[in-house]
Amino acid sequence: MSVNIKDFKVGQEVYIQQEEENSVECKKYVVVKVGRKFVYVCPKEYADNSNYEYMWISFKKPNYTELYLEENCAYGRKRILFPTQSQKNEFIEERELKMWLSHIVLNELRRGKYTLDQLRKVKKILTSVDDGRNEKV
Repeated sequence: MSVNIKDFKVGQEVYIQQEEENSVECKKYVVVKVGRKFVYVCPKEYADNSNYEYMWISFKKPNYTELYLEENCAYGRKRILFPTQSQKNEFIEERELKMWLSHIVLNELRRGKYTLDQLRKVKKILTSVDDGRNEKV
């Protein structure tokens, strides 16, 4: 599920989310320009008029992930850009599952809620993952 600048085309409807936001609502924007380093998007109602270039938001490929493009800004929370709603939903689901698993590890395991056999099965599943994404099980 790698995202590249080349995945975007002018006129394409794209989806933006605040990086820390957990809602499943999509904010829809339209790609107005695709460059070598940046993808520019704006609200659909301003996409056809070049007088509204101040409404354009630029996104770049971050160095630390290939799952999305990141807003090109110097401070504050950066918004993230997905070419399709399904990729955005998969990203949200993965993040929620990671938070759930960290809750289990931090809270439930300390209470001794799981048996040794259950923990061995979990270890077997998690260690059989190939390259961090594709399950062999």
